Amino acid sequence: MPEEYTREYSIIGNIPFSGKVIYFDGFESGVRWIADGLGDDWTVECRKDDAYSGKYDCVLTTKATSPTLGDWVYIQRELHCRPNVLATLFFRWKHWYVGRLQYMEVRFNSFVNGDAHDARVRYDSDGTKWQYYDENMVWVDIPGGDQFIEDLYWADFSLKVDFLSGKYVSLASNRKKFDLSALKYHIEEVGEGDRYEIRITASTRLAEQAILSVDDVLVTS
Repeated sequence: MPEEYTREYSIIGNIPFSGKVIYFDGFESGVRWIADGLGDDWTVECRKDDAYSGKYDCVLTTKATSPTLGDWVYIQRELHCRPNVLATLFFRWKHWYVGRLQYMEVRFNSFVNGDAHDARVRYDSDGTKWQYYDENMVWVDIPGGDQFIEDLYWADFSLKVDFLSGKYVSLASNRKKFDLSALKYHIEEVGEGDRYEIRITASTRLAEQAILSVDDVLVTS
């Protein structure tokens, strides 16, 4: 009789995955990330009862006083370990009030052997498309990267990077997957210690506050 094929996987925070877990944060114990923004009254906080899973998510809100186009706020987490060659960053996100968010930008950087591997992608809410940061430090449209992501609904995000070849591998957003294996990211010698660095940024499209919710951040190798 033929044998049934099975694949080993685990589940964290309702996320099925394979590989080694490097980091997970569902924000159930507060915001243990660095946070910064433009202006004085931007906020980053855990909110109850609107999370994708568990009780809490992390909500980023740009400044309230005299909001302008290009305001920003971010959360950043450094993982002090020696990075693996292949790594994947997953999280869930939601933007509030259509038209207010310009970019949801993600940096998934690796610092190893004194080099900074600067992998970034961003969702352009105005153009309804994905872009990547190339080896020349220029934002470029991802081929076939058009996608409309509706506000007020949770969306899945997953970015896989090959930190040995200097190339992206893939981007997955909800049920769409984009092949990035031919695309290079920027590498620069900085002489800093080994670590991963994750940064998630929300920026404004209009002179109104942008609000971004984040939950279930997972890094695997």
